[in-house]
Amino acid sequence: MKLLWINILSCFFFLTIGCANEEKAETWGTYENEAFKYTVEMPTQPHMETKDMDAGAGELLVEIAASFQEVEDAPNHSFMVSCMNFPKPIIKKSDTLGLKKLFKTIIEGLLIKFKGELLFEKDIDLAGLPVKEIRIEYLDEVSKLTKLVTYRILVKENLQFLIQTSCVKGKDMEGSGDRFLSSFSFTE
Repeated sequence: MKLLWINILSCFFFLTIGCANEEKAETWGTYENEAFKYTVEMPTQPHMETKDMDAGAGELLVEIAASFQEVEDAPNHSFMVSCMNFPKPIIKKSDTLGLKKLFKTIIEGLLIKFKGELLFEKDIDLAGLPVKEIRIEYLDEVSKLTKLVTYRILVKENLQFLIQTSCVKGKDMEGSGDRFLSSFSFTE
């Protein structure tokens, strides 16, 4: 299972790097994903990537919506929602121990991928669903800059979401990261 998550995270990392240098004018707006039934505010129209992966027990659909905010003298801030659509429910909402194990596996996979340090983790609630929020500090091997990435991880039936912001350490997001993370909601 851990190998599957590392492969998924590798795909996520590859897709986000591939579109990180696109320049767009900033105009915050609400993006609605009808397929996965969520809305989120983003600073630009998101770039969309969809990938089918073999999850061992069937096809896994991964969709990423990525938006970028230009920053003076630094790489762009990034705002991303990654949704993984598993063939069957991942875990029951009532299985708190299983959910804790799942969150732990995802966090370990992220720390391995980024070779980073976990700065904090906390539990929050979104529409009655448990959410794990974490922040990781890591050295970006491409830019050689230290970056901060914040994730909100949640599971809804057969869907697993990674809601993420990323910025260069020392280049404040001036509230845009909180705006993005707090705006995520389900339409159903």
